[in-house]
Amino acid sequence: MHRILGSALLPELLLATAAFSTTYAPIPDGRLADQAELIVSGTVERQSVVSGPQDPLSAVTEYRVQVDRRLKGNLLGETVAVRVPGGAGPNGVTTKVWGAPEFSAGDRVLLFLIKSPDGAYRPLHLALGAFHQVEAAGRARAIRDLTEAQEVRQAGQESADPPGQVRDFDSFSRWLTDRTAGLLRTPDYFAAIPAPALRQIQEKFTFLGRKARWFEFDRGASIGWRAHEVGLPGYPGGGFAEFQHALKAWNDDASTNIRYTYNGTTPSPVFTGSPTIFFDDFTSAVPGTFECIAPGVGSGVLAATFVSYPSTGTEPVPILAVRIIVNDGTGCWYTSPSRLEVVLGHELGHSLGLGHSCGDSRSPSCSNPLLNDALMRATAQTDGRGARLNADDRAGIFALYPEAAQRPNAPTLLVATVVSSTSIKLTWKDNSPNESSFRVEQKTTGAYREIVKTAANATSVTIGHLTPGTTYTFRVRGRGNVGFSAYSNVVTATTPAQ
Repeated sequence: MHRILGSALLPELLLATAAFSTTYAPIPDGRLADQAELIVSGTVERQSVVSGPQDPLSAVTEYRVQVDRRLKGNLLGETVAVRVPGGAGPNGVTTKVWGAPEFSAGDRVLLFLIKSPDGAYRPLHLALGAFHQVEAAGRARAIRDLTEAQEVRQAGQESADPPGQVRDFDSFSRWLTDRTAGLLRTPDYFAAIPAPALRQIQEKFTFLGRKARWFEFDRGASIGWRAHEVGLPGYPGGGFAEFQHALKAWNDDASTNIRYTYNGTTPSPVFTGSPTIFFDDFTSAVPGTFECIAPGVGSGVLAATFVSYPSTGTEPVPILAVRIIVNDGTGCWYTSPSRLEVVLGHELGHSLGLGHSCGDSRSPSCSNPLLNDALMRATAQTDGRGARLNADDRAGIFALYPEAAQRPNAPTLLVATVVSSTSIKLTWKDNSPNESSFRVEQKTTGAYREIVKTAANATSVTIGHLTPGTTYTFRVRGRGNVGFSAYSNVVTATTPAQ
């Protein structure tokens, strides 16, 4: 059984996942049915992998489904091709999709579908629109796997999947047929089943991924993110500041060597392999549009994270590519900066290799206060905290990036003193016994660049050949055998004009 990174209480069970994470607001079954173009039940006959249409590092898995009952829509023939993002591509790269459905030949399914431009159908709202038929407590049940999806509820809103209850397959099918015919009635297809039977269902659909992580941080390198220049439609400021705050939350964990940077915007709506956040779903990677009923109220997928890694090799394997997509139509749902930050911070945690701290079938329950307070719990925090890590989040990431334990401590008390119109002296406090050097970085505008490498145990350096009448900004970090320390404080000084 797969266990998820993030639990400080279960260190012997910690594993990482290379994941496609999905954050969603509950969508009632009736709205799901209304939005679907085609609803069918049938049997999966076979599957194959086709090339991803917009992402050179991803694949799409196509399932051929033999239809035995059509509950809504028109269908030519008795089979339907259903395409789901993810799979092991012919290029040796796997895009693992948590939050999207996975099937095997012979599976009985109930699918809510929409048509894509290439003529194939896709599950509406990913795993929200795909049910497996399984036997439990003597009846056929309709089950969907939302394990790797984070649920966000408005105040007073209930989950679309009541705890401890499942949908009776036949009753659910009849209810959907009636709704399609215009007969609207209260859902009457949920049934409570014993906990052991529910656990068996959850274990049946626990798909294993590979342990993956970023190795660039171990070399002191950074992973640079860009944001599509249009920003989040309907949201003041476009969401750029909130994304940078979410990046900072993970970078500020001094116990790890995580170094995510924000490299500005990009005009391209097409993913090219570099880490990118798209604030609108230009390529319809997420099937279906978020339905925003009123400010802060709506249903459907809010955001999703794609992570790609090698299909073979010794674990942990390197993460090769990552992107975050904020679904179209979500702008009015984000009614405050903290609401957007908590979603983006959670998705960034998955992009680092983390799973859920608690609250899904692969992790502990959230009855423990420490786990319940985590940014990475399966149900999003709604108390206005934004992208804030707690001790459990830090324990999880430390388990995935353990090299940080031996990194030098960050220098502190950095001070800049102007010596002349062309030189500035920097002094700092050395807090570590194991650095091999200190690296000084400088900028005037734009990005920092490294300008000086000192000997070990240095506490000062004079920077010369500067331009008179210019403002300079500096920061310092230590370098050890296994990576860099965190940065010192930032200082600014201006050389006098001649």
